[in-house]
Amino acid sequence: MSCAALAAIGLHLASMHSRPGFENINPGIYAINRCGWMAGAYRNSFDQPSLYVARLIDPPRAVWFVSAGLITGYDRPLTPVIAVGAKARLTPNLTLRLTFVPEVGNLNNAAVAHLSLERRF
Repeated sequence: MSCAALAAIGLHLASMHSRPGFENINPGIYAINRCGWMAGAYRNSFDQPSLYVARLIDPPRAVWFVSAGLITGYDRPLTPVIAVGAKARLTPNLTLRLTFVPEVGNLNNAAVAHLSLERRF
């Protein structure tokens, strides 16, 4: 298995925040390789561009996943972030993900539930 091989591509769609005042439409794109690394870009909750790289723990038959990585576009040049989520297979190759990011200091000042849609290869 080559880590360079693409496992999935996805679209960031929208978010819901635990507090008002944040942008909830967060379009973007991401890619996941066969070794579980993901990278992406999206319009963040402050209406700024964000880039990220993360390690994804995503068991194939489980409905849960966890990711941890670094992200730009917030108060620090690189901010650590951890997320947990649930996934639902819509078809054998199409997955809907609901990702939860807890409230963490100046990263987002609110807990976030984020929706994304991905195509697996």
